[in-house]
Amino acid sequence: MKTNNKIKKDKKICIRRVGLISSAGIGCAKFWDALKNKTDLSGIVSINDWPKKAKTYWNNISKELPRACLFPKDIRQNFHDNSVKNFLTKLFLNERKRKEFDNLVKDSSLGIIFTSSKGNTEDYIWNENFKISIGFSKDPYQDILNHFINLSGLKPKRTLTVSNACTSSHTGVFLAKEWLDLKVVDKVLILSGDFIGPFIVCGFSSLRSLTQTKNKPFDQKRDGLQLGEAAGLILLERTSQINSGSVTIEEAFLSNEGHAVTRPSESGTSLKKVCEKVIDFENPPEVVIAHGTGTKANDKVEDNVFHEVFKNSPPPIITSTKGSVGHCLGASGSIDIIGGHYILKKQEVFPLTNTKEIDSSFKNNYLCEDNMNPKQKINSILITSLGFGGINAALVLKSWS
Repeated sequence: MKTNNKIKKDKKICIRRVGLISSAGIGCAKFWDALKNKTDLSGIVSINDWPKKAKTYWNNISKELPRACLFPKDIRQNFHDNSVKNFLTKLFLNERKRKEFDNLVKDSSLGIIFTSSKGNTEDYIWNENFKISIGFSKDPYQDILNHFINLSGLKPKRTLTVSNACTSSHTGVFLAKEWLDLKVVDKVLILSGDFIGPFIVCGFSSLRSLTQTKNKPFDQKRDGLQLGEAAGLILLERTSQINSGSVTIEEAFLSNEGHAVTRPSESGTSLKKVCEKVIDFENPPEVVIAHGTGTKANDKVEDNVFHEVFKNSPPPIITSTKGSVGHCLGASGSIDIIGGHYILKKQEVFPLTNTKEIDSSFKNNYLCEDNMNPKQKINSILITSLGFGGINAALVLKSWS
């Protein structure tokens, strides 16, 4: 029953605000436009301002310059002027324009979680004077979070930093949900960010995981991933008063199979476990935003798992953000949540960018055409994430009407 445009339900974890800076620019609307228009935002990464050691290493392993989905030039100046700290500052300055931020500053029961895969690694990895024993005497990611808190004027009741490979954002949501369910705090602000520097580019290149052409998730000719940059913000609140059209985090779950350092188990057992843990099979999701990196191993595992998980359910539409904005590492989960939030709000599904021909061995319903309007109403979305070290994660978003 609707009362004053509000729906009374048991308390849910509601998404109250989202904010984003990506390779599409500042704001979620630009990000959404890039996804729905299948815009590949990748470009050449200049190595001119890289430290000498990094340039030497790259020139020894490749004759071509790397490609990635970087922040636009008016946001990203060069390697030395960039860090996750600076991009979160830009994100805050953009968010401060919104009147709701004043209420957040006054909130005395706020939790803040900062999630990132590489954090400020690039800030110190090339420093000749850096010593491991000194550099890691404290959490290096806490400096990023403290900078944001001091700049914003927020007074959080509890804070935490999370670095859990590519599942960092999903882990942040899982922990935020725990805090809210246990009534530790009333709201949680999840910040996420990663940017692309020489350490990250060289590292992924050494793993032979970067595409030599274009990133093509689930494509017959896929040959690797493309890296991306992002700084995101998601505000969650536990409440029983949900506005019509609100989006909630229904479930979130993590599992670590410990199969290998850099690739998932071919069996997909752990990924299947987290998917089955979060899905309501009486009302299964109509859409899946897959991790969809465009690597041979990732896409094959996800295809097998989705086929098994949904074998007794209507086949969902499957898509991925990474062909457009790249793999944003620890921020990739936040990117996907914001994309899912827009799908539920607009009732449109963005297609796979660059994907032309689905792998002939795959068994699921991948969206690589321009038709974004699904035949049925989209009530919920499954979002998956696979990370180094064998960590797998999944969560479900739900729309209320």
